Amino acid sequence: MRWTSRRPAEGRAAVATAWLAPAVATAVLAGACNDSEQAPARDVRIDMLAGGRVLVSNPDRGLHGDSGLRLVEEQRIGSAGGGGPDVFGDVFSLAADRHGVLYVADWGAEAVRVFDRDGSFLRRMGRQGDGPGEFSYAGPVGISWQAPNRLWVVDVPELALVDTAGAPLGVAFQGLAFANEVPRADAGGFAYVRRFEILTGNGGQGFVNVPVTYSAEKYALSSEGEVVAVGSLHLGNWIWKDRVVDHGDGFREHVTLPLQPDLVWAVTPGGNVWAADRTEYRLHELTFAGDTVRTVELRRDPVPLQGAERDSLAERFGFDPRDLPAHRLAMDRLDAGPDGLLWVRNTLPDGRHAWDVFNACGRYLGPVSLETRMDDSPFVATVGATLIGVTKDDLGVEHVVRLQLQLPNGERVPSSC
Repeated sequence: MRWTSRRPAEGRAAVATAWLAPAVATAVLAGACNDSEQAPARDVRIDMLAGGRVLVSNPDRGLHGDSGLRLVEEQRIGSAGGGGPDVFGDVFSLAADRHGVLYVADWGAEAVRVFDRDGSFLRRMGRQGDGPGEFSYAGPVGISWQAPNRLWVVDVPELALVDTAGAPLGVAFQGLAFANEVPRADAGGFAYVRRFEILTGNGGQGFVNVPVTYSAEKYALSSEGEVVAVGSLHLGNWIWKDRVVDHGDGFREHVTLPLQPDLVWAVTPGGNVWAADRTEYRLHELTFAGDTVRTVELRRDPVPLQGAERDSLAERFGFDPRDLPAHRLAMDRLDAGPDGLLWVRNTLPDGRHAWDVFNACGRYLGPVSLETRMDDSPFVATVGATLIGVTKDDLGVEHVVRLQLQLPNGERVPSSC
């Protein structure tokens, strides 16, 4: 969105990534969470690690069994034609407030469309242009709602704050370092955007190791009405293994090896950051000062990457099957709901998605079976154990769906410990 602003000075904090280093258990915490008898207490280990970090180690069986949770579709918005507001072209991100009002950032329409809890169209926010409240760059890429009535918007290369009627509140011009990112908002008035720095190197034909550094950048609205950076949390360093393809005439392309280590992250309502390496099932909760306060793990054996799946993946990305990792990724997305639930997404070999859900204590509730096939992105976890995402019908038409997490008896899943 195009608002007028001057470039803010960024505040940076030197932060140690303690969650990357192993620690030794020093004590066992008994009765830290009073959970259901469906999973014996001895199967869950809760340890105090050196430095005060709590480790919650879950067996690969949830409180509600192996197939006890369901995501049931309770609302669908979208139509195939007619030019109405519920015709979606390229939904990039979603947001929802505590009353169920839905905000849909459609890259194709270069606008945010707002629907009430019943799915009725309310209004359209933004349009192409250079005036207040208008999208002047790539359109509304990422959005995140924040109480009581604010919406953080990434309109590359800007991070903007607007009220839920679309009126501008402030903007920060940050360049392309968080291109195509979705901001995260806490309950304290702050927004967070993942920033990454890449050193591509100058390799010839063959593999190149590309170092990548991730950080979470924290923003707030100043008393002068500007969006300003107020801190930075280092989330760790990774190495991307790229294959350099020489197409001739001076054109070289870096193609990243599939299924290699990378970062997923989320932000809690209290402003802590969850971070994880996608190759292992360990989620780390960090304060913005850099202290790791909790690690949640699932004792699940890695799934081998083999056979037709390995061959298909190698062919699709142009690699030799022998170059690919030995195992599939442990996860590919992470979200922290406003009610304390942690949602961890996996992509199955057939392209479908599956979720694992943890409660506010870090206890594993179980895997989730879906009645609706979800699109690759986006999705957002919201109040009442609800997930909102995008699905496509047989004609490829996009629909926004609201899914309710339920127990086998149809009751909602409690988020409390």
